[in-house]
Amino acid sequence: MATSSSSFSSPQESAPGVLGKVPQTPGDLIIYSLEDLKGSDFKRFRNKLSDFSYGDKLPIPRGKLENADCISTKDLLIDTYGEEGALDVTIHVFTLIGLMGPTNDLQERRGQY
Repeated sequence: MATSSSSFSSPQESAPGVLGKVPQTPGDLIIYSLEDLKGSDFKRFRNKLSDFSYGDKLPIPRGKLENADCISTKDLLIDTYGEEGALDVTIHVFTLIGLMGPTNDLQERRGQY
């Protein structure tokens, strides 16, 4: 039975996104970025998002965003714009509301996944 344990990966060999390494999916990137926002910045993000059109897509209705947490907001972004579009929209909205730190962090993380 000792040989079966050798087939498991050690924590150091874990995939990206595990144990603080680079997230793997656009959804992960968005969640980590939204979770880093202060409460007032997250509220401003959701407010601007409800007024933001992207391509041929209409803005996400304010009523859907009003009480949305980070995960629900990420889900709404991806459902509305697709994974890559959701990343683009998140970066654009961060920029529009003057959150350059989160904008730069998200762009850097995006380049790593």
